Amino acid sequence: MRRRQEPLTVQLPKYWSGEQALAVAELLQMLREAVLTAYGSQIQDAWRDQLVPSAPLQDFDPNDPF
Repeated sequence: MRRRQEPLTVQLPKYWSGEQALAVAELLQMLREAVLTAYGSQIQDAWRDQLVPSAPLQDFDPNDPF
């Protein structure tokens, strides 16, 4: 699966009460915990794969000036 290139935007209703907004936030936290419990190691692997450079790193000489 490829990573999204464009940022995801979500329009939230402006009429929620504080209690409703809290309920949604709590639901999202529970969902996050459930996903991490079920797929945590796979998520870490996928995240690491996205952070690894696709091109080989250039040789590094610690004596080169910045």
